[in-house]
Amino acid sequence: MHPVFPMPDHEHIVAIVPAGGKGVRAGLAQPKQLALVDGVPVLARAVAPLARHSQIAAVVVAVRPDMHEPTAIALARHPQFAQPEKVRVLPVGNASRAQTVAAALCESCADNDWALVHDAVRPFLSADLLSAVIAAALKDGVGAAPLRPVSEALKKADSEAGKITESVPRRGFFLAQTPQMFRAAHLKKALAQNPNAPDECEAMHQLGFQFGMTPGHPRNIKLTFPDDFVLAEALAQARVGAEAA
Repeated sequence: MHPVFPMPDHEHIVAIVPAGGKGVRAGLAQPKQLALVDGVPVLARAVAPLARHSQIAAVVVAVRPDMHEPTAIALARHPQFAQPEKVRVLPVGNASRAQTVAAALCESCADNDWALVHDAVRPFLSADLLSAVIAAALKDGVGAAPLRPVSEALKKADSEAGKITESVPRRGFFLAQTPQMFRAAHLKKALAQNPNAPDECEAMHQLGFQFGMTPGHPRNIKLTFPDDFVLAEALAQARVGAEAA
């Protein structure tokens, strides 16, 4: 049996941003979360909507120990994005994303808290999507994540042989985004049992949970490859242009 937590008048939500990546696939000389997009670090853009949201009590940025100082400096240079009074940089980065999140949970969350985990390299999370995920998780009681339906033809392939091996019906398949929000006690247990889980949803599913969903957004992109940074630059400049108009 999984513990059932009472619903208090005010839920305590801690946002965790795992930021231990090295940016190898992005082809960068520095960690991709510290790369600039229209003059602002990707991480600062990712942290901003979390720090500004009234329902989030604290934001914990989890980094490798060797990246603690450069990350703190990068965020301090942009206080309008990463509000110093609400954001803490924690040097608990580990070998995998799941282990990094687990360490941050142990340092920052009581069991009955909600943990909301957001990728450090998703710089365009909107306030509306963030609010929708929080509302869906609170309503569900276990948690929630934003999903985008697969819109293109889905295939299985043998990349070593250079062969497409199977066509897969895309109905019922979705792409998971972040933030993903769950009770801290459940997520701690899930990540302990699956320390290599690529995201929190998979860890929770392995523990036997089902949970809520809300529609994701096409602009809530994850920056992984060089072309993603080209797109991000265009999106950031378009946003500035729209705000100035």
